[in-house]
This record gives sequence, C-alpha cells and structure tokens, in this order.
Amino acid sequence: MNFPDNILWGKIRSGEISAFEEIFKKYYSRLCNYAYEILKTDELAEEAVQETLIRIWENRSKLDIAHSLKAYLFRSVHNQCLNMILQLKAEKKRHEKYAEHLAVDLDALMINGPYSESNPYLYEEMEKDILDALESLPEQCRKIFRMSRYDRLSYQEIANELNISINTVKTQLRRGMEKIKASLEQTANKQNTAPID
Repeated sequence: MNFPDNILWGKIRSGEISAFEEIFKKYYSRLCNYAYEILKTDELAEEAVQETLIRIWENRSKLDIAHSLKAYLFRSVHNQCLNMILQLKAEKKRHEKYAEHLAVDLDALMINGPYSESNPYLYEEMEKDILDALESLPEQCRKIFRMSRYDRLSYQEIANELNISINTVKTQLRRGMEKIKASLEQTANKQNTAPID
C-alpha cells in the first residue's frame, strides 16, 4: 500500500526502514536526474543523492519536515551538489598548486642544481633522466607519479582509479619526488666526475 509522504516521513522518524526504502524507490531516479543537471556526471549525481539520503536517515530523529518531503529532498540534493562542486574546485586548486610546485621543484634542479645550462651535464637530458629515474620507483609509486605528472589527474581521480585513499596518493607522490630528485642529482654528479676524453 502506498502511503502519502507525510505518513512515510512519520514512519521513517520512528525508524521504519521499509518506509525509507519506499521513499528511496519513489524519488531516487528523479533526484539523480536532478543532480545530473547540476553536476553533469552520473557518478557524481548518484553520489550526491546517496550522501543526501544517508544523511537524512542518520539524522531522521532530529529533522523536522513540516511541509513537503519532496521539496525537502530536492533542496537537500541541490545543497549537496553545491557542496560537492566547492569541494571539487578546492581539490583542483590544491592539485594545480602541487603540480606547479612539482614543476618548479624539477625546474630548480635544472636551473640552480646540477642541471644548469652552464654545467657540462646537458640541460636537454633532464626529461630522459626523469623517465629513467621513474623506472626505479616501486610499481604503484611509478604509476601514481605518471598519472599526476603526465596524465594531469587530480588526487581524487588517481585515488578513484587505483581504489586507494587520497592520503596514499599524496604520500606516494612525495616519496616519488624525493627519490627522483635524489636519482637525478646522483646521475648529474656522475656526469660531472666522469673523465674527459
């Protein structure tokens, strides 16, 4: 039997999971379509709706929906979508800042370190040596570094692709950068001390 939304909400507040499931079935697709109009991807739209519904279920006893449950659901999904957009923008900024730092860090090795143009070690060989240094990294670290430096993926995109946490991505990138820098410096120093024919 189909109950009106206000009756279903009363049942949800008292903890009846079957009433929540009925609301889920009734509104899930419509809410996903609405979220898609804002976020433009199915994956993010579904995530926004699921997060909203989970939060409503978890806070059901504290929520006071006096008027339209439908309006409340759509407004909540709308707010969740906006929050996700802000989070994605912040994550993108952090990634761009890191990528810029990474580029500056490697450039600093070329300009100020053993890769300077005045050094016999050829400036143009740096990228080749970065690729050689990459091969010495552990497989996951190498994969993450390539995805960040060459594919320009964000931390979140790498984490999703490899099914790991963002913190793992950051840690692996930091370790990879340290090892590559050490390898580049070591290679350059060998070149500097090599006998001249």
